Amino acid sequence: QMRAVIDEHLEAHPDREVVHRIEVSGQLNCDAVRISQLLSNLLANALNHGDMSQPVQVSAVRTEDRFEISVSNGGKAIAMEDRARLFQPFFRAVDAGGKGLGIGLYIASQIALAHEGEIGVESDEALTTFRFVMPIVAMAALGASGQAAVA
Repeated sequence: QMRAVIDEHLEAHPDREVVHRIEVSGQLNCDAVRISQLLSNLLANALNHGDMSQPVQVSAVRTEDRFEISVSNGGKAIAMEDRARLFQPFFRAVDAGGKGLGIGLYIASQIALAHEGEIGVESDEALTTFRFVMPIVAMAALGASGQAAVA
Protein backbone atom coordinates (compact mmCIF):
# COMPACT_ATOMS: atom_id res chain seq x y z
CA GLN A 1 0.00 0.00 0.00
CA MET A 2 2.84 2.42 0.67
CA ARG A 3 4.13 2.16 -2.88
CA ALA A 4 0.59 2.79 -4.14
CA VAL A 5 0.43 6.00 -2.07
CA ILE A 6 3.73 7.16 -3.58
CA ASP A 7 2.58 6.29 -7.11
CA GLU A 8 -0.68 8.18 -6.60
CA HIS A 9 1.18 11.33 -5.55
CA LEU A 10 3.58 11.01 -8.48
CA GLU A 11 0.60 10.93 -10.85
CA ALA A 12 -0.60 14.21 -9.34
CA HIS A 13 2.93 15.69 -9.43
CA PRO A 14 4.54 14.26 -12.60
CA ASP A 15 7.22 16.96 -12.50
CA ARG A 16 8.48 15.84 -9.08
CA GLU A 17 10.83 13.06 -8.06
CA VAL A 18 10.25 10.79 -5.05
CA VAL A 19 13.08 8.52 -3.96
CA HIS A 20 11.86 5.76 -1.68
CA ARG A 21 13.22 2.98 0.47
CA ILE A 22 10.57 0.57 1.75
CA GLU A 23 11.94 -2.16 4.01
CA VAL A 24 8.84 -3.63 5.60
CA SER A 25 8.52 -7.37 5.38
CA GLY A 26 5.60 -9.44 6.54
CA GLN A 27 2.54 -8.18 8.34
CA LEU A 28 2.27 -5.28 10.75
CA ASN A 29 -0.47 -5.26 13.32
CA CYS A 30 -1.82 -1.80 12.51
CA ASP A 31 -4.57 0.01 10.71
CA ALA A 32 -3.03 -0.08 7.23
CA VAL A 33 -5.53 2.40 5.79
CA ARG A 34 -4.69 4.99 8.46
CA ILE A 35 -0.93 4.41 8.16
CA SER A 36 -1.28 4.93 4.40
CA GLN A 37 -3.22 8.13 5.11
CA LEU A 38 -0.44 9.30 7.44
CA LEU A 39 2.13 8.70 4.69
CA SER A 40 -0.10 10.42 2.14
CA ASN A 41 -0.46 13.52 4.33
CA LEU A 42 3.30 13.73 4.97
CA LEU A 43 4.10 13.19 1.29
CA ALA A 44 1.56 15.81 0.15
CA ASN A 45 3.08 18.25 2.62
CA ALA A 46 6.60 17.63 1.28
CA LEU A 47 5.52 17.91 -2.35
CA ASN A 48 3.56 21.10 -1.76
CA HIS A 49 6.01 22.92 0.49
CA GLY A 50 9.43 21.56 -0.43
CA ASP A 51 11.90 22.82 -3.00
CA MET A 52 10.51 21.65 -6.35
CA SER A 53 14.00 21.18 -7.77
CA GLN A 54 14.92 18.58 -5.14
CA PRO A 55 13.55 15.05 -4.74
CA VAL A 56 11.35 14.08 -1.83
CA GLN A 57 12.74 11.14 0.12
CA VAL A 58 10.47 8.52 1.69
CA SER A 59 11.68 5.79 3.99
CA ALA A 60 9.65 3.06 5.70
CA VAL A 61 11.57 0.60 7.84
CA ARG A 62 10.57 -2.12 10.25
CA THR A 63 13.11 -3.27 12.78
CA GLU A 64 12.74 -5.74 15.61
CA ASP A 65 11.26 -3.19 17.98
CA ARG A 66 9.80 -0.38 15.86
CA PHE A 67 8.21 0.74 12.62
CA GLU A 68 9.30 4.09 11.20
CA ILE A 69 8.22 6.28 8.30
CA SER A 70 10.16 9.39 7.38
CA VAL A 71 9.48 11.90 4.63
CA SER A 72 12.16 14.49 3.81
CA ASN A 73 12.33 17.43 1.44
CA GLY A 74 14.78 20.18 0.68
CA GLY A 75 13.90 23.81 0.87
CA LYS A 76 13.48 26.58 3.36
CA ALA A 77 13.61 25.61 7.04
CA ILE A 78 10.39 25.64 9.05
CA ALA A 79 10.58 28.48 11.56
CA MET A 80 11.18 27.31 15.13
CA GLU A 81 8.05 29.12 16.37
CA ASP A 82 5.94 27.27 13.76
CA ARG A 83 7.28 23.79 14.59
CA ALA A 84 5.52 23.63 17.94
CA ARG A 85 2.17 24.35 16.28
CA LEU A 86 2.47 22.30 13.06
CA PHE A 87 0.40 19.42 14.43
CA GLN A 88 -2.45 21.61 15.68
CA PRO A 89 -5.67 21.66 13.64
CA PHE A 90 -6.04 24.44 11.06
CA PHE A 91 -2.53 25.79 11.63
CA ARG A 92 -0.69 27.00 8.54
CA ALA A 93 2.75 28.53 8.68
CA VAL A 94 2.92 32.14 7.55
CA ASP A 95 5.10 31.22 4.58
CA ALA A 96 2.95 28.22 3.54
CA GLY A 97 1.59 30.21 0.63
CA GLY A 98 -2.04 29.60 1.52
CA LYS A 99 -1.81 25.94 0.49
CA GLY A 100 -4.00 23.42 2.26
CA LEU A 101 -6.50 23.60 5.08
CA GLY A 102 -4.00 23.04 7.86
CA ILE A 103 -5.39 19.66 8.93
CA GLY A 104 -3.10 17.13 7.19
CA LEU A 105 -0.37 17.18 9.83
CA TYR A 106 -2.97 17.23 12.60
CA ILE A 107 -4.61 14.10 11.15
CA ALA A 108 -1.18 12.45 10.85
CA SER A 109 -0.50 13.23 14.51
CA GLN A 110 -3.83 11.71 15.57
CA ILE A 111 -3.09 8.54 13.57
CA ALA A 112 0.32 8.37 15.29
CA LEU A 113 -1.33 8.69 18.71
CA ALA A 114 -3.89 5.99 17.87
CA HIS A 115 -0.97 3.66 17.12
CA GLU A 116 0.84 4.59 20.36
CA GLY A 117 3.50 6.23 18.21
CA GLU A 118 5.13 9.61 17.92
CA ILE A 119 5.46 12.07 15.08
CA GLY A 120 7.86 14.96 14.91
CA VAL A 121 9.77 17.29 12.63
CA GLU A 122 13.39 18.31 12.22
CA SER A 123 14.14 21.23 9.92
CA ASP A 124 17.16 23.26 8.87
CA GLU A 125 18.15 25.18 5.76
CA ALA A 126 19.11 21.97 3.94
CA LEU A 127 16.39 19.48 4.85
CA THR A 128 13.03 19.09 6.56
CA THR A 129 12.14 15.62 7.84
CA PHE A 130 8.85 14.46 9.31
CA ARG A 131 9.27 11.18 11.20
CA PHE A 132 6.64 8.78 12.53
CA VAL A 133 7.80 6.02 14.88
CA MET A 134 5.72 3.39 16.60
CA PRO A 135 6.90 0.54 18.77
CA ILE A 136 6.24 -2.99 17.54
CA VAL A 137 4.96 -3.99 20.99
CA ALA A 138 2.23 -1.33 20.81
CA MET A 139 0.96 -2.87 17.59
CA ALA A 140 -0.19 -5.98 19.42
CA ALA A 141 -2.69 -3.86 21.35
CA LEU A 142 -4.60 -3.12 18.13
CA GLY A 143 -5.79 -6.71 17.90
CA ALA A 144 -5.92 -9.15 15.02
CA SER A 145 -8.62 -7.19 13.17
CA GLY A 146 -6.12 -4.37 12.58
CA GLN A 147 -3.48 -6.63 11.10
CA ALA A 148 -2.53 -5.65 7.59
CA ALA A 149 0.40 -5.44 5.26
CA VAL A 150 1.41 -1.85 4.65
CA ALA A 151 4.35 -2.39 2.32
